[in-house]
Amino acid sequence: MKAPRLDVRRLPGGTGRGPRTRPHQTGRDAERLISATASDLTTPAAAAPIGADGTVCERPNGPQRAFPPLGKPLGKPLRIDETRRRFAPYAADREP
Repeated sequence: MKAPRLDVRRLPGGTGRGPRTRPHQTGRDAERLISATASDLTTPAAAAPIGADGTVCERPNGPQRAFPPLGKPLGKPLRIDETRRRFAPYAADREP
């Protein structure tokens, strides 16, 4: 069985952003964590697989992304649109 994943939500800090949710992979004693009391950790379906980190993750919309998705090159030429709000400063897709 994979180690359970807990999504921990932080309230906004001084950055002006909204709350952030981050996945945390826990060990086999996860059910003893206070923050796990509302989570069903006995069902394998409740565990969500997570990647090693953002540098090797293939998800295009990872909220903590700092690098382009693995295997998906940046658009050519590199587009940085200062008028469009994104989670990353570059376009890692093929949008026009």
